[in-house]
Amino acid sequence: MVGKNPWFPFDDLVRIPLFYAGYGVTSGRAVSALVQNYDFARTALDYAGVDPGEIDFDSRSVRPLLSGDAADLDRTIFSCTGMPWAMARQGDYKYIAHAEEASAMLFDLAHDPAELVNLAGTERCSEVRDHLAKQLGERVAKPSLSQVGTVATGAR
Repeated sequence: MVGKNPWFPFDDLVRIPLFYAGYGVTSGRAVSALVQNYDFARTALDYAGVDPGEIDFDSRSVRPLLSGDAADLDRTIFSCTGMPWAMARQGDYKYIAHAEEASAMLFDLAHDPAELVNLAGTERCSEVRDHLAKQLGERVAKPSLSQVGTVATGAR
């Protein structure tokens, strides 16, 4: 993120490739499902056979995607939730809002992959905007793991 101020979670900054290889990973495939970088922890725990219990990681294991199972297409992913401009994305829609200002952006990436047309103020997208704004607000309001405290695993 060095030198990327102001930080806006546009696709050219947040859409990065993720590669997996190893046991149980179906090789030679490209998967376009939405995942988050902190899905890695849940995925590693899943492969290790460790149940994290009731801890809310705000993530999920991508192991089913790696083995060729269907993707969760309704999943909402988040980015930059601890930064001024936070993002929620579900399907083709991306919602970006500022934590302290009353400003927001909504993009339909299927029709506007360059993120040039802000639909946040349009009536035709108000339902999508309100849905993603609510989800992003709930995610940003959650305490981080560092605020909750350390996780005891019982392992020594």
